[in-house]
Amino acid sequence: MMTECEQVLSCLVGRPREIAETIRREVLAAAPYAEMGISLGVPTWSFHDRVVSLIPFPRKCNLHFWDGDALADVVPGKLRGTGSGTIRFLELHSMLDVDSDVKLLLREAFAHKVTLFAQKDGILASKAVLY
Repeated sequence: MMTECEQVLSCLVGRPREIAETIRREVLAAAPYAEMGISLGVPTWSFHDRVVSLIPFPRKCNLHFWDGDALADVVPGKLRGTGSGTIRFLELHSMLDVDSDVKLLLREAFAHKVTLFAQKDGILASKAVLY
């Protein structure tokens, strides 16, 4: 039985479907522990809170990073959006746009969320715990 997110992804056609399948694979590679679901009506991957969402359009997808403001320096100039909120995004026009920069941003987005969660719960007493 397919999850609600899998059902939404299976309804996509053409370019958005290719992009979605590529993002799904890359999220699984970057964060196999990520939970896939639907949030605000779109596919979202989370770790105790939303990390990335994929917003499909007829000819592209936008990849939203929920803590994107914290990722701005990872790949300078790559993420769009500079509003007062934390969300930043990328426009993906084909699966080829999921390049090494996007893969790095995905890894860093999940690493950032894991660190925030660990700090919040007092798991990290010092940086030495990470090593």
